[in-house]
Amino acid sequence: MIRTHITALMLIAAVALAGCETPAEPEQPQLTFRHLPKITLKVSDIQIVNSSAQSVQAPHVAHRFPVPPVQALTRWAEDRLVSAGGA
Repeated sequence: MIRTHITALMLIAAVALAGCETPAEPEQPQLTFRHLPKITLKVSDIQIVNSSAQSVQAPHVAHRFPVPPVQALTRWAEDRLVSAGGA
């Protein structure tokens, strides 16, 4: 009978410890804009320039996003903007 109680106690402890595992963060899908139509510009070259100030101090919150806004905007420009030549 004592053996049964010990076995039951060990089983309860194992189940309780298994519930303590921290769940893994779900993987975020990759953000793309390839499904949208291209935007053709009559320019010879398209340059993407990041002139934003990267900061983790308040009131800035961009570092908390799964995909920072700078990366999303860069991806948008790369996926959608096309140069068609011109001056």
